[in-house]
Amino acid sequence: RGAFRESISVQEDAIASMKAVAGPMHPSVLLLRSNFATTLLGAGELERARREYLELLQLCEVEGRVPHVVTSLYLNLAELERQDHHLDLAESYADKAIASLGDKRDERRRAIAYSNLAAILEARGRYTEALEASMVAIEIMGRTSGVSDPASVALERVN
Repeated sequence: RGAFRESISVQEDAIASMKAVAGPMHPSVLLLRSNFATTLLGAGELERARREYLELLQLCEVEGRVPHVVTSLYLNLAELERQDHHLDLAESYADKAIASLGDKRDERRRAIAYSNLAAILEARGRYTEALEASMVAIEIMGRTSGVSDPASVALERVN
């Protein structure tokens, strides 16, 4: 956590500088802020991370811009709420991440979203649903990596 804490002030300065130059809605500023919130999460500053993610989400939704950032924000909020044991909220954000992808071809994010949902469902004791979500994630990863049987590859790695 020490490295995260050192990084916080550096990132705050970088965000302020970039905002002054490019404006608050510039994609680089949004990316810096998203990375900053992730740093806060890593440092265990859940409330600050939550505020930052929610503010970014509101900015992105109001502007109707950068849909991939919205998906990432939902994924990060799902993880934050899972860590903070707010499993209903975590599941809601994971579902929103999946829905935000719609029919977009962002299979990597889709696999991550289903994997995150599986972890949340497992934490809630909903093992059958967790397994189903895990299998969807594995199937997507296999389809995008060209592996014919991704489940067997995953099992080989475990054994």
